[in-house]
Amino acid sequence: MPSNENYKLWAREFSKRLRAALDAKKMRAADLAEMTGIGKSDISNYLAGKYLPRQDKTALLASALEVDPVWLIALDTRMPVISNEPWDPDKMGQEEDESITIVNRIMRSSNKEMNRRLKDMILLWMQEDFNPDGTRKK
Repeated sequence: MPSNENYKLWAREFSKRLRAALDAKKMRAADLAEMTGIGKSDISNYLAGKYLPRQDKTALLASALEVDPVWLIALDTRMPVISNEPWDPDKMGQEEDESITIVNRIMRSSNKEMNRRLKDMILLWMQEDFNPDGTRKK
């Protein structure tokens, strides 16, 4: 079980992805509740980032929204680690190098101090290409 702080972060990430999927389908939360049989209050709590759905409900939500349940529950962390571009759900999973996924999983499961040290190490290795703030040099 993740720590309370990690659970809150995970629930917030899930809520962002649920909202993105609803927006992409131009669907309201009430429509989703009706399609899945999940209570409106539960969906409201998911959208508020209060808690995560159980596996069976995640599967129902993902099916109704036509998204990958692994992405929806925020277990798929294939987002660029060092990027100055805004997050784009349409680009999720398009990295050519699986090491990005591995680094993201490590960073998401580490504390702030460890993440700072990892970032410093990565930037040290890539100092010719990246600025200290993580943006790519021109």
